[in-house]
Amino acid sequence: NGVSFDMVEIPAGTFTMGSPATEVNHESGEVEHQVTLSAFKMSKYEITNAQYAAYREHKRGEYSLGDDQPVTNLTRTQTLEFIAWLSKRDGVEYKLPTEAQWEYAARGGLYGHRDNLYSGGMELDSVGWYAGNSEGKTHSVGTKTPNELGIHDMSGNVWEWCADRFQKEGKNYAVVKGGTWFNERAMSRPTCHYYIYPHSKHFNNGFRLAKDITNP
Repeated sequence: NGVSFDMVEIPAGTFTMGSPATEVNHESGEVEHQVTLSAFKMSKYEITNAQYAAYREHKRGEYSLGDDQPVTNLTRTQTLEFIAWLSKRDGVEYKLPTEAQWEYAARGGLYGHRDNLYSGGMELDSVGWYAGNSEGKTHSVGTKTPNELGIHDMSGNVWEWCADRFQKEGKNYAVVKGGTWFNERAMSRPTCHYYIYPHSKHFNNGFRLAKDITNP
């Protein structure tokens, strides 16, 4: 159980969440609005198969078999159970990031360039794995260029669970962010607002950790 996690500190700040109507592939759920966030931390990489295996053995996704590839095929509840176990083990209150925290971090926080279409740049091939360059599978975390905060894979590779949940037409949904190796470019924009059933398991869905800066 000696697995560790690299956490990146993200300073407090105010940013414009969402995308302008003029942004390529803008959708109606991306209405721009101001959000102010306290400082927090986020894991530098998506949680891997090896890190999850420190908690329990898990049938690895057929497209993500390597130790240093993102763990997939987890429901939101299974993800939260891992986070609860890890928090108890380390004496640290880890959590899933809110959608606002996730988008702020993906866009580089105070250091990001607002005009970047993806996390860390304008050219997705250099910062993320998506349908156009993935060869039909996930890839080891941290193999693409990080964003301005030094965080990897926030555009592409796998969707990432967020803390946000909501109801729509009587059905429960949970927010996921980041796009995947299976999707085209539009889904890899940090501003893309996407959601799935919280009890679903997907071959291209993973997560990363966050924690408030006030916690140890």
